Amino acid sequence: FVPRDQAPTFNPSSFVCVDAIVRALAAGAALSLACFIYLPTTALGPGSVPALALFATLVAVGMLLLVLVMRALLHQAAALQSEMDAVI
Repeated sequence: FVPRDQAPTFNPSSFVCVDAIVRALAAGAALSLACFIYLPTTALGPGSVPALALFATLVAVGMLLLVLVMRALLHQAAALQSEMDAVI
């Protein structure tokens, strides 16, 4: 049993951190997409560099989608915790 004076497990300050992570992942995905578009037009480096930028873009977008799903689950867990507090 958890004493009532402890902070809740899913507090609103965690949403700020998750939103910052989402913004950072979106910026990284946008930057790697910009590199993927820019590098082939300038012919800088070997052909594997744009392929690496495309791979980095796909990984960043995949991580962004995963964090967005986890963010939605965090919102649901916070809502359920407040309902459970009302019941208990």
